[in-house]
Amino acid sequence: MSHTPGNLARLSYNSQAREKQLKAQGSFAAPLGSAFFACDSVSHEGETNTWFTPQNIIKTLGPFDLDPCTQSYRPFDTAVRHICEDKGECGLSAKWHGRVWLNPPYGRTIARWLSKLADHGNGIALVFSRTETTWAQSLLSRANSVNFLKGRIAFLRADGKPVTNAGTGSMLLAFGAENVEAIKRIEGVIYTPNGEVSHRSGPVAT
Repeated sequence: MSHTPGNLARLSYNSQAREKQLKAQGSFAAPLGSAFFACDSVSHEGETNTWFTPQNIIKTLGPFDLDPCTQSYRPFDTAVRHICEDKGECGLSAKWHGRVWLNPPYGRTIARWLSKLADHGNGIALVFSRTETTWAQSLLSRANSVNFLKGRIAFLRADGKPVTNAGTGSMLLAFGAENVEAIKRIEGVIYTPNGEVSHRSGPVAT
């Protein structure tokens, strides 16, 4: 996925300029790449709004037919078909097909992306574990299963190199039976709307 200001599976920002800005403000306390919130606000609508998902997550959960929220300069393919925001394409207005991988923008449009995936009924979304937010409160119950991932994900730059370890945990939202089984392949705590909770061992999503 990708955003500008809209995608979330990839990370793209001018780290040097941001570092100088943070130092000037006296708020730069850790090297860039080690503290997510040093660069982004809690709303995740700062300069860092394009994050690329580590390839091991895609390989573990895939294959996927569509990534409706990505950039053409992604470090690797995440699906058979890609809808690229930087090419003027709009995943929210496009017709979705097949099994979808969604790493949406961490901003005001996140609820629209997740709602579209819930309506589509076949796919997996990767988002921060912001369970207190309005979008999470309204949309978590629509997922068939949720995996609260162990650890924190190190997102990637366009060249495929890790840039930062996210300053908060992430969760996978599964829609459809195939995807409920798929998210069990990654270590975390699995929750289903019927109240079942279980721990799954497997690759850690880092």
